[in-house]
Amino acid sequence: MKLVLIGARKDGQAQLVLDLLSINGSHEVVAFLDETPLLWNTMVHNIPVLGPPAAIDKAVAIGATAGLVSIGSGAARERLGAPIVAAGLELVTLVHPRAYVAPSATLGRGVSSAVVHESAAGLFSDSAPSFSRVSPWATMRWWALAVS
Repeated sequence: MKLVLIGARKDGQAQLVLDLLSINGSHEVVAFLDETPLLWNTMVHNIPVLGPPAAIDKAVAIGATAGLVSIGSGAARERLGAPIVAAGLELVTLVHPRAYVAPSATLGRGVSSAVVHESAAGLFSDSAPSFSRVSPWATMRWWALAVS
C-alpha cells in the first residue's frame, strides 16, 4: 500500500513511523505533507514533501492510496487526518510486530504504535480496566518497565 504521511519533521513522529514501516515492510511512503512552508518541495528521508495537507491531491496523483498523520499531538492528528479521509484514502493503523495488544483492546483508525498496552496507568495492576479503547489519532510510545 502506498502511503502519504502528514508531518515530516526529521526529529519527530515521522521518524518513529518510518522506523515502524521499515520493520513490517507492508507500506511504501510515497510523499509527505507538512504545514511548515520551509519543508515544501524538499526531501525528507529521501521522500518528497509535496506541500501542505491541503495538497493531498498531489499525493493521490503520484499513487498514494492510504495515509497516516505522523505528528505526536492527538489534537493535531485529529485535525490533520481530515484531509486523508476527505480524499477517500484509507487511514492506516500501524502496530509494532512485538507490541502486545490486549484482546480486550480496540484500535481505532490512524493509530501508530510502538507498544500498545491495555492501560498505561494500570499496567501490571489489579485496577487495570478489563476493556480499553485506543481512539483514532492515538500514538502509544515505548514504556520502560522494571519488573522484579
